Amino acid sequence: MNYLDYLTTGFSAAWKDAGDRWTKAKAGIPGGAYTADMWVKDALAVWLKTVRPLWNVWAVGMDVEVPVVGFNVTYGDAGKKQAFAAILPPFGTLPPVLMTDLLMMGGAQKVPGGVDATAKVTDCVLEVDLKNLGALPIGNYQGAVYLAGAVNRMIALVHLVIT
Repeated sequence: MNYLDYLTTGFSAAWKDAGDRWTKAKAGIPGGAYTADMWVKDALAVWLKTVRPLWNVWAVGMDVEVPVVGFNVTYGDAGKKQAFAAILPPFGTLPPVLMTDLLMMGGAQKVPGGVDATAKVTDCVLEVDLKNLGALPIGNYQGAVYLAGAVNRMIALVHLVIT
């Protein structure tokens, strides 16, 4: 995915949201259920969703959406699992892409079993690989993928569910 594809995807989500809000407004106006306050709220929400893809390009937005990379694994399945997410890396040379240890949700310690969690970015695609999951007990786990060095910015959350 290149920058143009990213912007197109971001704007298409904003247009869909604008269309949904327009449809609700049209339905509420005749009966008086759609107020001026609602219009202001909708106008601001659409504006924010429209400019967010531009803010993300330069990483200056305070409310940058972070993708969640999800895994659903059956207990005892030790095979390699992969998931992908579209991200927008910073311009220039990509800093190292690192991933934190997986933690059990609600816990603070590293999970046992020698889980191998790695992440890499190719163009604008984040790839997260998880290996050696067979020893993990049933539960929910979390981790984060981030850009190291001077950037030091989280680019994705990892959520693993073992059932």
